[in-house]
Amino acid sequence: MSHGSHTAESPSEPNLTPLLDMVLQLVMFFMLCANFVQQEVNETIKLPKATTAKSLDREQSYLLFINISEQGHLLPVDGDRKPLISPQQIESYLRRRFEFSEKTTPGSGAKTVIIIRAHENATFDAIYRVVASCKRAGFTKLQFRVLMS
Repeated sequence: MSHGSHTAESPSEPNLTPLLDMVLQLVMFFMLCANFVQQEVNETIKLPKATTAKSLDREQSYLLFINISEQGHLLPVDGDRKPLISPQQIESYLRRRFEFSEKTTPGSGAKTVIIIRAHENATFDAIYRVVASCKRAGFTKLQFRVLMS
């Protein structure tokens, strides 16, 4: 044999390079996914608890997350923008998002699902104002997020 005999003095070792490559690729994949999920979540929003809820439909491709603070301000998830306080600011922001969706993919504005994450102590009036602004901006599909108890 060209490699010599296998004795107790020279045990053969497996090649770990492919295994390490795979592990590093998985680590990079999960780090990338975690970054996208963090953009949708705002730690200041404490969701209300529900006893029953419908699970998220994975078939939806166009999603827009909206956070509503305890004071009723809209907290945009795109970048480090300041809270939107007045109804005019909220509606203007939502109209820009609708128009951007329509520009990038025609017809996607009507397909976009608005995921509303309202703080558990936000008033109904504040949430209703945001929902009405979504409707006026052109969005027709709305969902609320809650924590399961």
